Amino acid sequence: MSGSSRIFLSKLDPPVLLPDQPGDGVALHLSDPSSSAPLCKLLQASGIRVTTQGLIDRSRPFNCWSQVGCIVAELESRNPTALTILRTIRQLHAGLPVIFVAEKPQVSTVVESIKCGAFDFFERPWDPNRLAARIEEAITTYRRTFPVFSEIARVDQLLRGLTRRERQLFDLILDGKSTKEMAFELGIRDVTVDFHRRNLYRKMEVDNPVNLALMIENYRHERQKWSWERTAF
Repeated sequence: MSGSSRIFLSKLDPPVLLPDQPGDGVALHLSDPSSSAPLCKLLQASGIRVTTQGLIDRSRPFNCWSQVGCIVAELESRNPTALTILRTIRQLHAGLPVIFVAEKPQVSTVVESIKCGAFDFFERPWDPNRLAARIEEAITTYRRTFPVFSEIARVDQLLRGLTRRERQLFDLILDGKSTKEMAFELGIRDVTVDFHRRNLYRKMEVDNPVNLALMIENYRHERQKWSWERTAF
């Protein structure tokens, strides 16, 4: 049962979660939101909605994340690390750009944040104009790549709708097995293979193995490309 196409022999990756459409605002999670008044004015002048909240706390829900296109999160020694914050955000809202700010951060913290998928990192006191420009870039980037995230989430949902038998057949189809080979390996009849294969194609919204393979290879490539799939996680 070995093969390079096997993706169901282990637990499926965490599901990709997305809002119905990309947000156009920014959520500021800062220790002193009042200090960001110049930044807020610049962003609002550019038509960007701004929500100011406290530091990120994993125990609180963040429903507003579905309405924004970027998060600015401050790092403090007593609060979660950059890696923890990024993991939390990715679990709730894949692909959302995160910009970190901190006072006198260690170089290792900055490097770790960027390696793990942060969009940028600013040290206090920041330049409001430069930070506002980076926030606008992050939102623009997110809106441009949102269709890719949507397709990943769509295929992810289709995969999770397969039965155990359809998952087994899925791997064999991608391995290029014939009907007789699949029947032998699964211990079922040829007609049963045909039955499950028809259901598999219907659920995956394809009509042949070539289209199925193209869909899955693109899905794998994009999932591995984006930050919530980084090995550091």
